[in-house]
Amino acid sequence: MSLITEEIKAKAEVYYGDEICQEKSKFLLTEMGLPNGLLPLSDMEECGYVKETGFVWLKQKKKTDHKFEKIGRLVSYGTEVTAIVEPKKIKKLTGVKTKELLVWVTLCDIYVDDPPTGKITFKTPTGLFRTFPVSAFEIEEVKDVKEVKETNNGVNINGSVSEVKEFPLAETLNSEQKSKAKKAKEIMSLMITEEIKAKAEVYYGDEICQEKSKFLLTEMGLPNGLLPLSDMEECGYVKETGFVWLKQKKKTDHKFEKIGRLVSYGTEVTAIVEPKKIKKLTGVKTKELLVWVTLCDIYVDDPPTGKITFKILAGLVRSFPVSAFEIEEVKHVKEVKESNNGVNINGSVNEVKEV
Repeated sequence: MSLITEEIKAKAEVYYGDEICQEKSKFLLTEMGLPNGLLPLSDMEECGYVKETGFVWLKQKKKTDHKFEKIGRLVSYGTEVTAIVEPKKIKKLTGVKTKELLVWVTLCDIYVDDPPTGKITFKTPTGLFRTFPVSAFEIEEVKDVKEVKETNNGVNINGSVSEVKEFPLAETLNSEQKSKAKKAKEIMSLMITEEIKAKAEVYYGDEICQEKSKFLLTEMGLPNGLLPLSDMEECGYVKETGFVWLKQKKKTDHKFEKIGRLVSYGTEVTAIVEPKKIKKLTGVKTKELLVWVTLCDIYVDDPPTGKITFKILAGLVRSFPVSAFEIEEVKHVKEVKESNNGVNINGSVNEVKEV
């Protein structure tokens, strides 16, 4: 449903046609102290600006995707883009999404630091934000704009674009998400006490811990390669509560090649394990672009769809094929028979097929 009513149009400066809309949109962004290449729509049919409220809209014939090469980010622009534009800020943005790994994430706010630091920040409705260099969004060669002098507004665009310098990405959590993070820290404070150990099956040494952790994951209907720790010193499992812990000598990073994802495992990993689920996970992070994001829950679809889902504290989820986390050949597990539990593992591992 379009936000642009006839009432809004009556109060606005309205323009028709791609050439004039390109010129006006770039000029407005520059006038507001924002990079002039932020909204690279193409084949525009209509644009408008209500100076009184800052409301702006852009309409193009069809949805377009644009890659900002200097930061390697893909952004999708719908047929109708709207926003509230203020000095150094774009608020209540609609019609624009950025690709966050394999998921399109809606953007809501964009702002440039004031006083200027050379950074521009993009915010999502979940509270996460990403910061990039302003220069990555500048259009370097726009001959019809470079020599424009708007003396009434004091704008003079005739300089060259400065060299882009990379800035670190950033993220933040809103109050609800901070509360979740606090709870996670409280859970961590309850880690492996002697009281917990007294109720648990505890094992020492890498070989037995590898065997037991993989067997437990398999028993719970989870991929046996989900927790690829190395050089483990200790592991334990409280059957009554599902609480499990794994300790390794040093932090390790593991790349799941089939999905190209890097995951970091701390020296101590804990979780509550249930059939087809891992909850309250601590000590595991996944690389979200250039930021390490803490995972909290993992679950396999039931009934099975061949997918496994990872959830982070901010509420975002990612789904991947279960087969990407299976260990294809684990010789020391193949012949294990757990007669007490009625489990007999003596077959070969099936060939992994992508879902």
